[in-house]
Amino acid sequence: LDSNGDFISNDPTINVCPDGEETYTAQITYTNCNGDVVVLTDEVTVTLVATFSVDLGEDQELCDETSYDITAEVIDGNPDDATFEWSTGEDTQTITVTSSGDYSVDVTIDGCTVTQTINVLLEESPVFDLGEDFSTCFELEVLLDASPSNMDPANATYEWSLDGNIIPGEIAPTLIITQLGTYSVIVTAGNCSSEDSIIINPSNDLGVELGEGYNTCFVDPIILDATPAIGDINAATYEWSLDGVILPDTTATLEATEHGTYFVSVTIGVCIDTDNTTFTPSNDLGIDLGNDFETCFNTPVFLDASPSIGDPNDTTFEWSLDGVLLADTTATLDATEHGTYSVTVNLNGCIDSDNITLTPLGDLGVDLGGDQETCFDDPVILDATPTLGDPADTTYVWSFDGVEIADETSPTLNATQYGIYSVVVSFGDCTDGDSMTTFGRDDLFVTLGNNVQTCPDMSVTLAAITDEEDVTYQWSLDDTVMENETSATLEASEVGTYTVTIRTGECTGSSSVEVYYYDNENCVISQGLSPHNYDGLNDYLDLRFLDDRSGISNFQVFNRLGTIVFDRTSYRREWTGQSNEDKILPTGTYYYVIDFVSEDPVYGNQATGWIYVNREEN
Repeated sequence: LDSNGDFISNDPTINVCPDGEETYTAQITYTNCNGDVVVLTDEVTVTLVATFSVDLGEDQELCDETSYDITAEVIDGNPDDATFEWSTGEDTQTITVTSSGDYSVDVTIDGCTVTQTINVLLEESPVFDLGEDFSTCFELEVLLDASPSNMDPANATYEWSLDGNIIPGEIAPTLIITQLGTYSVIVTAGNCSSEDSIIINPSNDLGVELGEGYNTCFVDPIILDATPAIGDINAATYEWSLDGVILPDTTATLEATEHGTYFVSVTIGVCIDTDNTTFTPSNDLGIDLGNDFETCFNTPVFLDASPSIGDPNDTTFEWSLDGVLLADTTATLDATEHGTYSVTVNLNGCIDSDNITLTPLGDLGVDLGGDQETCFDDPVILDATPTLGDPADTTYVWSFDGVEIADETSPTLNATQYGIYSVVVSFGDCTDGDSMTTFGRDDLFVTLGNNVQTCPDMSVTLAAITDEEDVTYQWSLDDTVMENETSATLEASEVGTYTVTIRTGECTGSSSVEVYYYDNENCVISQGLSPHNYDGLNDYLDLRFLDDRSGISNFQVFNRLGTIVFDRTSYRREWTGQSNEDKILPTGTYYYVIDFVSEDPVYGNQATGWIYVNREEN
């Protein structure tokens, strides 16, 4: 029975899970030896005490966190056997909270419940930015602002410092600064703080720019301007120097009239900026006498050393020829001798020079042309007219094979002999010449084509092919001239070597061809083959004479049963008694059929017959 007297079980043992503390009663009823019914009772009080604990961790104060995970850690118990009931209504072991407050959980294992509570505080840190480090001359007020953007600045406290030292009394979100250094501020709101710092440097780049130095002759003074691009120019001071020597000038601009390095130092407040530029003598005055060239001095050569910059009246000139100083001191010179002319020009300390070499003109452009093959069937005119110089002031001396030709003094000459023609041409101080050789041709092009095979009863037409014009023809057979054979073609009725010679003017050319019989000299279709030893006799069925004469379009071989054993198109000399599969055919009689491309003068359009193939040695 339980504490309420309610029946639980008839079993002699029971398992109980009390709710806190409960009293259980056991009652035994039996009949004793006297037959009396006896009832025995006993009771026990059971108090349930949990054997596990729960840990939620320490209370949390978090900055800049939007959520926090709380886990109910079960100690001395199995969390898989536990149930969880949070004050949020969730029933998982871990919950995520997104707001500040107290959070509690009831953890129950085997009817025993343990309760734990944790406090979570989620706060924002102040968000602000002092900006990037920068440089200043403090010509304008500089304000630093640490006001948070995520909260009311009035709800935060501020602690400013300079170079690590707290600035007394500066507790506002903004700070007006007047010194260089590193400024830091700590902004605190509630339990959260943020810190930022900024470095204020002197601005030593005031934008002072004198420009790049360059080469100059100070034809005009050069104005240097050191006016700063930033800052109060009215508060600026200037110090100028040349090659390290302080100049008296203290304004923003300076007229430079000397070569050297100019330096300026500009100061505004706490800022100092400097720059320098260097001017060097310009040794390029644009002096250009031109390229070296060849001349015959038929007229003086005008040389001009005038500079491209400056006033020529402020310039001096020194001329020399092959290293010898000349008396001329002006910008121009008339050159009348060959050699190297040099000039040195000086303008306000800038020195430039140039030179030019004048040499005799060794090439007047005389060109007789290349050596010439000729048959003198047309006149050969040689022309020595130069491309340079005045023809009226030019003389000509002609020679043939080294011997001067008398009375030939004109620029042209008619060549009429084979040999070497030369000419010497003179103009002023210059001489030029050329030579060329005339020779006859012995290689007039003519061809008779390839050697020709023929049969005893056939005539062969030979044709001389040439690209030469107006030629004559002469034929010969085996080196014997054939009289009256002077046309471009010849009917060859004999075997031998035929030669044709063509001629035009003094030139000749020749070509030869051999006319000979086929190996099958009688030009008949053989009726027997003996290819057993391939000794060169009757090894092949040679029909080249027929293919050359009428063209063989098809060649077929049949055995005695009428079966084709061998066939070819465009046949010439391929059959040695083999089958189409290149197997050796046995000794015996075979039959052939030959079809021609064009009608044969002997066999017509087709030739048939038999041939005996002997594989046995005699």
